[in-house]
Formats: sequence, C-alpha cells, structure tokens
Amino acid sequence: MINMTSTFAVAIVGTGRGRGQIGMAGCPGRATTWMMPNNTERELERDVETLARWGTQALVTLLDDVELARLRLHNLPALLTAARISWYRAPLVPGPLYGLRTWRVVSHDGRERLFAPQRGTPWTLDRGWEEATCDEDHTAPAAGCRCGIHAWHPREASARRILRSRFDLPGIVQADGAVEVHEDGFRAQRARPYAFVRLPGRNPYLIERLAAAYGAEILDLRRAEELLAVCRERRLGLGEPVVEELLGAETIAERRRARARQRRDDALRVLAALLALAVACALALALS
Repeated sequence: MINMTSTFAVAIVGTGRGRGQIGMAGCPGRATTWMMPNNTERELERDVETLARWGTQALVTLLDDVELARLRLHNLPALLTAARISWYRAPLVPGPLYGLRTWRVVSHDGRERLFAPQRGTPWTLDRGWEEATCDEDHTAPAAGCRCGIHAWHPREASARRILRSRFDLPGIVQADGAVEVHEDGFRAQRARPYAFVRLPGRNPYLIERLAAAYGAEILDLRRAEELLAVCRERRLGLGEPVVEELLGAETIAERRRARARQRRDDALRVLAALLALAVACALALALS
C-alpha cells in the first residue's frame, strides 16, 4: 500500500508483469476521518496530485450525479483533465427519484394520452420511460438550461399546487438517470408516471384507464396533507435537509434573496407603470 499523504492511500493490486497495476482508494478529497464535506478545494487537489504522482492513467468512479454533488466534487473533472487522467464513470444506481407533477389528458389516436402541460410532449405508454431532449443540442438535463423532465419535491406548497389544478391530472412521477436538483424540485433525464391522484369529483373511469395504460397506481386522496403522508410513508422524494446538503445552505439563501429582489423589482415596475398611467389620465383630463 502506498500512503503518499497523511490521509489518502492507494492500495495496489498487481495484474502481472508488464500489464500495469490497479489501485483502489477512497474518494479523492474525502479521505478525512469523519467524512465531512470539505471547506476548501485543497484536499481534492492534493489527492488528484497524489494519483498523478503514482502514475494514474485512468480513474473509475462509482458515484452518481447526486452523490458527486453531495460530496462537493464539482472540480474533479477539471482537475483530472489538467492531470491528464482519463475519467470513467460507472455509478452504482441508488434507486429512482420521485417528485410531484401534473399531466394534461388529451385524446390522441382514439385513446387518452398524457401530455406535458407546458411543451405538449406525449408521454410513453406501458410503463415506458419518457426521455428528455433539448433543442440546444445537449444532453438533458443540463446546468444553466431549463431542459429535462420537471417535478417538484413533496412539500406542502407543491402538493397544494398540483391538487388545485382543474384541468390537469396530478400525481407522482418516478425519475431516473441524470438529475439536476433545485431547491423546489428537480429536472430529470427520464421519467414515468408512478401514481395518479384521484380526487373527489374527477372522472374515476378515465383515471382508471390511464392508470392501466401507463402502469401507474391510483391514490384516492382528498387533501395535500394526505399526499405528503403517502410520500413520507413510502420515502418518496428528497427531504429538505437532503436538498440543503446537496445545494448548500448559502446557495439556497442566495437564491431566495435573488427571488426577493426580483419580486421587489417587478412590484416597482408595476407601480411605475400605474403612476405613469395616472399622470397621463390626469393630463388628459386637464387638457380636455
């Protein structure tokens, strides 16, 4: 075993003379005793330098996108590129991610189909995965873009929002693949319906046909609290502490401040428009 720093060790496995070596190590930048998130990037840089000095030509990681974000390894790709180390990803899939959303029900080719309310994209039948695409010619979802299949985290506000929609079908979506996590929800690479909420007064037979067509469950619920209780009981969706850990408390606080500034600026623009209209009306009356 080579211990080239005080905490980061590489266990070497021989593969025969002239065939190179395979090394196994902990996660770069995370080889601390208590595995707490790093406060600086120095530990990650140090561990990549250790791998480079050992002569690493390729690095294989078993982490998925969510784990990379949680461990704050955003700079790992750039550091490996600078060290001329090829990076191969073979994530161990932790399981699907669930969120809340609605669908628009449309009659298509003689049968009811689910469509995305905003873009009008038809969803795949028979428990098939709906794959996200983007007009910007990159893989969805991408940072800085709105592409991907959208869903909300199970919160009181989001549950009330989907249940009060009069024209759309509310439910729970099962997402898989790459995911961009945000404070109030996420954008996923692929998704499929997991369950539909059958509210009182809705067409029960229509929802039954859709559930059979998409292989989804039916939840007979009345209130947002009941939907959230189902999510808690089945452990569906990301809780607020997990989202805060993924994004960082300061990042969430800054986004909230930015939204508050945007609301204030919008209110000021509306007020200015109303004042201008009032002045114009007063002048018109004075000149008439």
